[in-house]
Amino acid sequence: MRKFLFLLTSSLFVVTSLTPVFAKEGKDDPEDHDLKDRIERRIKEFEQEREDRIATRSARHKEKLDAVKLRVCETRKNIIINRSERLVKRAERQFEIFGLIATRVETFYTDKVLPRGITVPNYDDLKNTITEKKALAQTALDAASQSAESLDCSGTDPKGQIQNFKDDFRAGVKALKSYRRSIRDLIVGVKSAIGKAEKEATSSAESSN
Repeated sequence: MRKFLFLLTSSLFVVTSLTPVFAKEGKDDPEDHDLKDRIERRIKEFEQEREDRIATRSARHKEKLDAVKLRVCETRKNIIINRSERLVKRAERQFEIFGLIATRVETFYTDKVLPRGITVPNYDDLKNTITEKKALAQTALDAASQSAESLDCSGTDPKGQIQNFKDDFRAGVKALKSYRRSIRDLIVGVKSAIGKAEKEATSSAESSN
């Protein structure tokens, strides 16, 4: 079991850079509704903060670009679009890898750990956090893609739009890291529970001898 967990942990940390399921099919669990409400609330907060930031910057910076600056802006726009596409592709790979790792840990916990009478006290919270972080990461990445696609060099605030993309890009990277960390926390939780149980079993055996 330790070898299995070690492999899962190693798989997670090998990754060097960066559609949530809210309810179980066929069940109407109040906890699932609470999780869905919490995720929707966090997404709305993220979107509102982003809208406020964009509105504030737009109000401060409004200028048309001359011909030279326009050409420079168009060049930067192409770079930004390519950068955004790379981020999205990288994120898709991350989602696939992280999802696979999380599923394996959950299966291992259900099939191997629970039958031994070993439990992780906050297991459900750890799983819910993974679902929440994944949803927020997807929202942040969608925002970065939208910023890149909506960049208009002939508009009234191209500089502000470029800065909006940079902010959204950083937010997307940060959200992916947070998602990865939530899966790592689940692995650590399961591993710690096993270690604690084995230590207690050893101590009990030594005491009886």
